[in-house]
Amino acid sequence: MAFIGNQPTAVPLTSSQLADGLITSAKIADGAIVNVDVNSTAAVAYSKLNLATSIVNGDIANATIALAKLSATGTPSASTFLRGDNSWASAGAAAGQVIQVVSTNKTDTFASSSIANTFVDVTGLSVSITPSSASNKILVLATVNHGVDGIRATALKLLRDSTDINIGTGSMGNRTPASTVGIGENFDANRGEVSSINFLDSPATTSAITYKIQVGILESTANVARINTSGADGDATYIARSASTITVMEIKG
Repeated sequence: MAFIGNQPTAVPLTSSQLADGLITSAKIADGAIVNVDVNSTAAVAYSKLNLATSIVNGDIANATIALAKLSATGTPSASTFLRGDNSWASAGAAAGQVIQVVSTNKTDTFASSSIANTFVDVTGLSVSITPSSASNKILVLATVNHGVDGIRATALKLLRDSTDINIGTGSMGNRTPASTVGIGENFDANRGEVSSINFLDSPATTSAITYKIQVGILESTANVARINTSGADGDATYIARSASTITVMEIKG
């Protein structure tokens, strides 16, 4: 406005001359407040910040997100891991899965005589395993090449330590005969045989156990039972040197 006389000198307003609440948001130009206008000790409340979708990986300090902040199901522990489906699961195998495998391959020969209706351990055809849980099972897979001198039949037996396992109810239940030919019949002497034994055992222990194969001769005292060779070792007609194997697998119960 126009003045009559001398115009007074302009004097800037001070904060004390402004009443509290006088300046409203409408009086502040948009975009006028910059970073330097905010005091480093302003301590702006977190609720005043609009951070939706704006936080990036670099904003999060290492090792700062606690397990309680995860929405995963299950219970986190030293024996569980976070799966891709956002759930905590046991770090061990699932039921039915193989936990460990132990195998023995016998390549040399073995012979035993004078074992009529009895059985002896086959040297080198055994395997030891220590189950990780008493509820787990042990799958035994054995393939044995064997034969006998003369017109008789060999038999095989599977043991856990000193206990017969895989026992049937018949008179031949605890044997795997090399031939169905009966005693005294015209069985082709010295011919080798191959027998397989498959058995799912439940040892119910976490101690070391040994699975082994025994061989015997049915109703004879004069013949020789042989492993990894035909009945007459050295007979060019019948000799058949093949390895025998016993493998055990621990199966999660």
